Amino acid sequence: MRRLLPAANVVLLTAAVFVFLMVPRGRWGQIGGDIVAGAAYLLNWRLADRFTHPDPTMPPSPVQHFWSLAVEEQYYLIWPLLILLAVALAKVSGARLKPVLATALGLLAAGSLAWSVTTTVGAQSPAFFQTTTRIWELAVGAGVAMSVGVWARLPRPVTVVLGWAGLAAVLVACLSFTPMMDFPGYTAALPVLGTAAVIAAGCAATRGGAGTLLGIAPLRWIGALSYSLYLWHWPMLAIAATYWGPLSTSTGLLVIALSVAPAWLTFHFVENRIRYSGRVSQSPRLALGIGAGFSALGALAGVALLLAS
Repeated sequence: MRRLLPAANVVLLTAAVFVFLMVPRGRWGQIGGDIVAGAAYLLNWRLADRFTHPDPTMPPSPVQHFWSLAVEEQYYLIWPLLILLAVALAKVSGARLKPVLATALGLLAAGSLAWSVTTTVGAQSPAFFQTTTRIWELAVGAGVAMSVGVWARLPRPVTVVLGWAGLAAVLVACLSFTPMMDFPGYTAALPVLGTAAVIAAGCAATRGGAGTLLGIAPLRWIGALSYSLYLWHWPMLAIAATYWGPLSTSTGLLVIALSVAPAWLTFHFVENRIRYSGRVSQSPRLALGIGAGFSALGALAGVALLLAS
C-alpha cells in the first residue's frame, strides 16, 4: 500500500493522458479497460483471455507490463492465507509450524509448476499471463526466505559457486531464450532457480561471490530505481512506437534511457516520500487509505479514457 500502489497508479494516470494525446481514438476503449484492470491488479487475467485468440495486427497495450504486478499482488493475498492455514493445521496436529508451512508451500509450488508445464504446451500465450502458472516462481522465493539461516551457514566456496552459477543461469536465459520456446513451463526454471541461487548465496555475504559484482555503485543505483524503471519504460516504448511507428534498436534504447528521468522523480517524490513517511508508517489505516485512493485514481483515469472513446 505504501510503496507499490502510489507509484503504479501515477504511471497509469500518466499513461492515460499520453494515450489520449498520442494514440488513435480507436484504441482508447481497449487501453482504458486495461488501465482499469491494471489498477485493480487483474490485468493478467484480461490479457490471458485476450491472447487466447491473439490479433497479430494489434500493437501491445502501453500498460501490458502490469500483468506481472497483478500476479504479485494476487500472491500477496494468497500467501497470508496459506500462513494462517498452516498455523491452524499446526495447532490442530500439534506439529511444529515451520515444517507444516514448508509442506504447504511445497505442495502449492508443485501444483503450480505442474499446471504451468501442462498448459504451456497447448496454449503458451494465455499461460504466460495466468497466476496459476506463475505462483510457483514466487513460492521458490518464499522458500529461500524461509531458509535464510541455512544459506547463511554454507561454506564460502559453496556460496561463491552458487552465486556465480545463478547469475550465469539468468544471463543464459536473457541471451538464449526466444519467442519460439514454450514459456513459462519448465523453461522458466532456469531464470527462476538462477535468481534464487543468487539471493541464497547473498545471504552469506561472501567476498568474491556474485555480490561483489552486483554490489558495485552503478548496479545498486539501478537496483534502487528498478521498480520505477519497470513501471515507466514500457508505456514510453509502446506509446512512442504507436505514434512514430516501429522503433529501431537505437531509438528504443534512447526511449528506455529517457525513462530514467520520470523513474527517478517517481522514486524520490512518490515511492520514497510515502514509503518512509513516519505518519503513514505508524497508521495502517492511513496507509490503506492512501493505497486505495491512488488505486481509485488509476481506475478513474481508465474509465475516463473509456468514456472518451
